[in-house]
Amino acid sequence: MTDGKLYYNESGECFKVFDVKDGLGIKLIQKHLEVAIVSGNSSKIIHVRAKSLEINHCYTSITEKRNLIKSIQTKLNVDSTETMFVGDDLNDLTVLPDVELFVVPADAHPLVKARSNLVLSSSGGNGAVREVVDLILREKGFLNEFLDGIQIRNE
Repeated sequence: MTDGKLYYNESGECFKVFDVKDGLGIKLIQKHLEVAIVSGNSSKIIHVRAKSLEINHCYTSITEKRNLIKSIQTKLNVDSTETMFVGDDLNDLTVLPDVELFVVPADAHPLVKARSNLVLSSSGGNGAVREVVDLILREKGFLNEFLDGIQIRNE
């Protein structure tokens, strides 16, 4: 959801930047799927972003992502064949045995790209989430459902 950079202001406060199009993609996909954020980072802004997108499953400062993924699967009553994970670095590889699809943004670490099921054309924080959401919506036929609900006026 971010570009992987940490931004600091003159007061030493750290912040992250999120793409609004990724956010809309998350809102669209939540009508059909559960979304979770699992991050090794401890920034409180991740929870702020999750709350603004009404993501109910947000976990930060996670060192054991595999264990948490299994816990989320149990909580939501889903198994590995119903789970996709989007990651970008070596610490994300631990989830591989427990997910059906492992997707990475274009700027993921090369070793992580080599083990992924799909490498996106967008980089993290620059439309990668939206790209994967659009792929799912299109594949499942949900994108047309959304487009059919839009009424365009001819002027």
